[in-house]
Amino acid sequence: MKKAAKPGGRVIVLDYNLDETSWEPEPPVDFQRFYRAFLDWRNVNNWDNRTASHLTELFQSAGLVDIAKHASDELVRRGDPDFFDAYASGIWLYVIQTLGPNLVQAGFLEESARLRAEEDYGGYVQRSLQQQRHSMLTVEGRTPC
Repeated sequence: MKKAAKPGGRVIVLDYNLDETSWEPEPPVDFQRFYRAFLDWRNVNNWDNRTASHLTELFQSAGLVDIAKHASDELVRRGDPDFFDAYASGIWLYVIQTLGPNLVQAGFLEESARLRAEEDYGGYVQRSLQQQRHSMLTVEGRTPC
């Protein structure tokens, strides 16, 4: 991205700290098992579950200057117009359905546990979930002139 920016141009990245996602009230145990398996699967594949926290350091090591960071958490509350859509509370149902089979194939979860997580999480969103927070951070920096 630094190479694509003009001298003095800005580079801006928004990313997650996946291991800081929170739900109120706590989600069902079967979903919590899925979520832990998901984070473990990402770790084994060397995917950073705390990317947002490392962006400032990455920007510095790339030689960007005037680096600033801003909390950009994504908060979804019951009653919000988009509460039930796939990019709000339903994002984890989508993850269970699309990435869950990869976790099963890699041995992080049994298919029966994935299916229970899918069923329990779907019901939890419909009946119980009040708030979901995705921990996110926006970091911006400028290329040297």
